[in-house]
Parts: sequence; structure tokens; C-alpha cells
Amino acid sequence: MFPWTETIFGEDPWTFQQDGAPAHKAYEVQEFLRDNCPDVITVDPHWCNPTGEWPPNSPDLNPLDYAVWSILEGKACQKPHPNVESLKRALKKAWKEITLETCGQLPEASEEVH
Repeated sequence: MFPWTETIFGEDPWTFQQDGAPAHKAYEVQEFLRDNCPDVITVDPHWCNPTGEWPPNSPDLNPLDYAVWSILEGKACQKPHPNVESLKRALKKAWKEITLETCGQLPEASEEVH
């Protein structure tokens, strides 16, 4: 991640936020991010005390996720799937078909969300 952020942002400020997967909420992960990112939206790792900055689910905060999902959905869900395995295969195939050129256009697509 850091080589990419240096290439894209250089010295410009940026904020890091990731999804709410349990592995991402681990104390060690949150501590690493606070120590190594210029700004990070943190989460309290204790489920019973959600006092961190973690925002509700919002496409405005993760526009690239939404852009990628729309690409995958458009390619993999053109027809109904008879079972979960069929859907998984179609999603994996669609993922492999996403080009570097498409990935390079995602930041511009995210600006359209705002």
C-alpha cells in the first residue's frame, strides 16, 4: 500500500479507512495504521464499546469499492446463477478481466460520487 500512496499522493495529505472486517479491527492493525498513516479513521476494537471514529457504511467513504463492485456485477450478474458456485466462478472470471487501465480510471470514477 505505501509504495502506491507515495506514488499517488506524494507529500499531499491523505486519510486511510478500511472496511469493518474483524481482522482489520484488531488492536495491532489499528496501532500500525495510526503509527504509519498520516491520517486514519480508527475503530474501537471492543465490540461492546464502539467509541471509535468508525463511520456507518457509506459509499462516499469507499467509492472505489463501489466502483469495483459495479464492474463485477455488470460482468458476472448478467444472467441468474443456478447456485453459489456458479456465481463465485463468474465473479472470479470478472475479477481477472478487470484491466490495469480500468483500475487507473477508478480514482476519476470516485470523484463522480462526490
